[in-house]
Amino acid sequence: MLESLENNYLGWSAAMAPVIMGNPDKPELGEELTNSFCQTDPEIARHFARTTFLSNNRTDLRNIRTNTLILQCSEDVIAPLEVGLCKE
Repeated sequence: MLESLENNYLGWSAAMAPVIMGNPDKPELGEELTNSFCQTDPEIARHFARTTFLSNNRTDLRNIRTNTLILQCSEDVIAPLEVGLCKE
């Protein structure tokens, strides 16, 4: 996914935004996300994607001393439920 994003950011945006958005019955939502992606500076988007997709802070959660609610989507095409599991 990162290679595709780096090689053709606008093409990646057009292909992935509707998939990420879901809601195939409302294509206007995917179009809105595509437009948002396409208005983003590609260099910033690449940096954000690398940081987001390659970071793993799950084990840091045990050090949090404040009550915290962690939410995870049940149908996330990029990060399925297994990604949220914190294995020791």
